[in-house]
Amino acid sequence: MAKYGTLEREQVPTYGHPEGVTVQAKAAPLVADLEASRKVSGFLGHAANLFCSFCLCNHAEIEELDLGDWDERDCELVHQQAEAWLNEPTKARRAILETANGVRWTSLFRLNYWDPTKHVVLGYMHNWLEGILQHHLRNLWVLVAKLWINRGSRTFRPRNSGPIQTYLTLQMNSLICLKRN
Repeated sequence: MAKYGTLEREQVPTYGHPEGVTVQAKAAPLVADLEASRKVSGFLGHAANLFCSFCLCNHAEIEELDLGDWDERDCELVHQQAEAWLNEPTKARRAILETANGVRWTSLFRLNYWDPTKHVVLGYMHNWLEGILQHHLRNLWVLVAKLWINRGSRTFRPRNSGPIQTYLTLQMNSLICLKRN
């Protein structure tokens, strides 16, 4: 896909059509459990100091619940960090870079449109069916009852705006709809 996903459409020769057929291909968002999504998207796991694919929070700031204080990851910077990791000649130097940035190279970075900060989604089974998101938001972060639920309209309204808040708003409003039905 990297070869044929760079242009809008390309003629690709096949056995049945040596003159080529018109092809356009792009990868969809990555949907997986947490461990698999980190490996495939190039981010380090939950035990790393920089553990999040959306923000630059580290373990010392793990209990910071005000989303407005989170520094969000930048797609271009993540691409540069992954490229720097790839260009390091030794494992030891790569380990230093990945610890500092929380990023490794993955083949998905060959796709010029791949945005690892927006194209990674926690899988449906883990997010909804097992109730992990609901448990985190209600019990661990205690966000729903204290901070964001507007009881009059029964919708989720974050205090700040941005990609992380938009993502959480979508997730919480979906949970509210599921609870009603």
